[in-house]
Order: sequence, then structure tokens, then C-alpha cells
Amino acid sequence: MAELLQKAYAEKYIVGAFSSWNTEMAQAIIEAAEEERSPVILESGHFVADFDYRKVDYLVPTIKMIVENASIPASIHLDHAASIEAVIQAIRLGVSSVMIDGSHLSLEENIALTRRVVNVAHSVGVSVEAEVGRIGKAEAGKSTGLGQTILTDPRDANRFVNETRVDALAISAGNIHGLCMEQAKIDFDGVKEIKKLVDIPLVLHGGTGIPPDAVRKLRTLGVSKINIGHAVILAFVEGIRKVLNTDLEKANNPRLIFASAREAMKNEVKKKMKLFGSSGKVG
Repeated sequence: MAELLQKAYAEKYIVGAFSSWNTEMAQAIIEAAEEERSPVILESGHFVADFDYRKVDYLVPTIKMIVENASIPASIHLDHAASIEAVIQAIRLGVSSVMIDGSHLSLEENIALTRRVVNVAHSVGVSVEAEVGRIGKAEAGKSTGLGQTILTDPRDANRFVNETRVDALAISAGNIHGLCMEQAKIDFDGVKEIKKLVDIPLVLHGGTGIPPDAVRKLRTLGVSKINIGHAVILAFVEGIRKVLNTDLEKANNPRLIFASAREAMKNEVKKKMKLFGSSGKVG
């Protein structure tokens, strides 16, 4: 991931990190990246706590095989790990980058945890992302998740990067996890101040809710990775729904159902890659 993001940082484009919960989603992401000639990051959440149902001991190696056979550069990323144990498990399974999320801790505790993860991950060539500040999460029936948000203090970001040696920093700048009734209102001045003090790629989570015009502006401000979950998940589900609602013969064939889901998700990923400016960046 570090190599992908350093190039994006230098050339002012964004690498999309897209949710990959099963092999069909991984195939859709890679197919989109190959057609767009774009670098890409395939990401899953906390392997231990969130996605036990996926039997990660064979899912991650399968995704790794898909990535290794791709014609574009790609990273398999662990998102929002809460412990060093989860990071070690994911590295053993074959991920090439991890995010340790100590945003719920004090700054000192976050630095200490992240430093431990960096030491372990860097020793085996795995990239590390971490978070300073706190990103709100949308809740059902509410318009925004800003009540949980703590915007990233540029001085804290500077200290954190200097003391941990992370490869990328996730920041809180008005972006929100999940689906909101309102689009995110990005604090561009805050992002600019962080960029002045932090000379590594910046990351924004909650990319589904960031307006296109804001994304284009963020490309010039050091943001090199945006996470996209709900947009591609909804596209995947809509592809399934399309078959089930319109074609009774295909609705009895899982292969055709998932083909529709992959195509719908692939188209959404391609749209994001064009917006991010990563299309055509792979020769």
C-alpha cells in the first residue's frame, strides 16, 4: 500500500480502497481496476470481530490469489483492527497492509499501540495506516453521525506521524462512516493545515458520502486514499436484486445472480476510479 500511495501522493490522485467481503466482490474490484488501468486496494474489516462468518483462513488466501494474478498493482488491506493480535493474524493470512485503529484511545495510548504495530508490520514488509481524531458513524434514522466526530488536530497529527512512522494517516475532517441523509461537509482548511505539518499520504474514510467536487479538491491536498464501502455494497446488492426481480429463470442460477452483482459493482468501482483520477495510472 505504501508504494501505491506514495505515487498517488506525488502525482495528486487518489487510490480507492473498496470493500471486499467475498471472492465475487474481489473479482469485481480487480476487473474494474484492470479495465481502468488503475492501482487499487481491496479491503476488509476486522477479521476476528466483524466477519467470522467468512472463514477468513481460506478467504484471504483466495483474494490474495486473485490479486497476484492481476495485471495491475493492488494491495490487500485490513481495515480498523483494534489490537495487535488482529494485525498479526491478518499478516499471517497474507494481507499486505493494515490499519490499526486507536482513535478511541488517548493520543499517548494511540501512539504507543501504533508504534508496536509499525514495528511488527514493517519488519515483514507490511504497510501501516492509523487514525488520529475520530470519524463519526451514521446511525439508522439520523441524518448525520457528526455527534461522534472529533476533528483531527494538525499538531496531534504531526506528533503522531513523527513518533510512529506510519505510512498513511486517516484523518477526521467532516467525513462520516456509513450512509447519511446529508453529504459530508469537509473541513478543507483543516486538511490544508494537516498537510502543512504531515508529509505522508492522508486517508479519508466514509468516502460514499463525500461529494464529487470535494473529492476533486481533496486530490490536491494530500489525500491519497479514500475508502468506499456502502456505494459498492449497494451496487452489488442491486445487481442481485435486478436478477431476482426481473428474470425468474436466472433467479434460480447462483452463477448468473453473482455475475449480475459483479457487473454492477464493477461499474460503480470504475466510476469512482475516474473520479479519483487513478484511471490510466498503470501503464
